[in-house]
Amino acid sequence: MLFAADGRGMVYILSQGSSLDQMAVIGVLPTPTNILSICSGFFLSAHDMGRMMDTPIAKEARPSPSATDPPCQVLLAGKNGQVYVLADFNIYPWFKTDFDIASIVRFRPSTLSPDQPDLVICAGKSSTVAVYHKGELVSEIHAQDWPRCMTIGDLDEVGKDMLVLGHHDHTIEVFSYDIANSPDMQT
Repeated sequence: MLFAADGRGMVYILSQGSSLDQMAVIGVLPTPTNILSICSGFFLSAHDMGRMMDTPIAKEARPSPSATDPPCQVLLAGKNGQVYVLADFNIYPWFKTDFDIASIVRFRPSTLSPDQPDLVICAGKSSTVAVYHKGELVSEIHAQDWPRCMTIGDLDEVGKDMLVLGHHDHTIEVFSYDIANSPDMQT
């Protein structure tokens, strides 16, 4: 499945047929705000996901985290600073930042144990980049300008991912991270 936002308060769910030219819209969901960024990963345990949803899901339908096949969840970043979880064709509010979110990415440090959810990095109309784990703010990065885009990769090929921010003023800033007992990003 592919998820797309139109910037006008709708998320489209598409499914691919046997070839790329056979893409079809299989669902359209209205959203509480304009969605500016979408990412997928393992963000909530089955227990936390069940608590978030208004109606309980059948036990056999709940994803169970495992090292070999973690559940795939979809996050929607709203212009209003709210992050939503898309599950079972419903949208649930999860956490809220102090700024309009323009970009959201999943980060999975190699030092994170397999049963731990991914980190979520949010950037937008602020020079602060917020890092969340399990829906809680765990770190803030104070950038030199508003990030317009961001990506994560092993830039120096030493096996450690870095956060790369492309700023509104056309500059680039790179951050490494350090995780001790809890997720934390440091320059």
